Amino acid sequence: MKQAIIAIGLLLCAGGLNAQTQPDNEWSIYLGVGSKTHNFATRGVRAAIGGKRGIDYTRFFLPYFGMSTGVGLALSDYAIMPKGFVTQSRIIDTPPGLEDYFHLRTRYDDIKETAFLTIPLMLRFQIPINAHFFYFAVGGEYGIPVTATGIRTDYGYSDDTGQKYENMPERGFTTLPDRYSIPIGDLDRKDIVSVAAEIGGKWHLLQRAALYTGVYLTMDAHAPTSGMDVGFKVGFAFGH
Repeated sequence: MKQAIIAIGLLLCAGGLNAQTQPDNEWSIYLGVGSKTHNFATRGVRAAIGGKRGIDYTRFFLPYFGMSTGVGLALSDYAIMPKGFVTQSRIIDTPPGLEDYFHLRTRYDDIKETAFLTIPLMLRFQIPINAHFFYFAVGGEYGIPVTATGIRTDYGYSDDTGQKYENMPERGFTTLPDRYSIPIGDLDRKDIVSVAAEIGGKWHLLQRAALYTGVYLTMDAHAPTSGMDVGFKVGFAFGH
């Protein structure tokens, strides 16, 4: 018991020393890389490379406790609609050698969601260790889908016969070689609310500047599919 009291006293003393170097307001820029996994009801579990980058602001109410928010971009590369999606159709002149009224339609296959705008709200705790800190954070994250890509195919469609015309590049009916951006509104994707956690170390470089290293975890709490992000994060913090 006596040893435990001494240990707590030493920890508080160390915290008092670190309190002099912990700014009340702290900004940080960060970069993370990891794995993004989604569980689709019809296609099982799919995993892809993921990552994040962004800017955070933390207000420390005590040297050991604060609240963080910010804005970031979560990156991923997982397929959400492998079977194709027709996103636009317009009437065109009947191609030479063909008859009937024609529409030019665009279909996207192997559709992948590539970026979310994220807004976190986290409670941050830190424990002083010599001149540095061990930290952990818990909270939530709101995600807004902003980009998606797919393999684009332009094809002709006859109103009278219901026939499709593909693989006719001389008439503009062809599959394009590169991935193309898709208007996110056409996909009817929903915003995502996630539970988030982070743990790591904070290494003081100068009196008011520090390097963060840690691991992060986010799990979808309300989304069309259940998903999870796990990765490694590094950041640079400064404040006053």
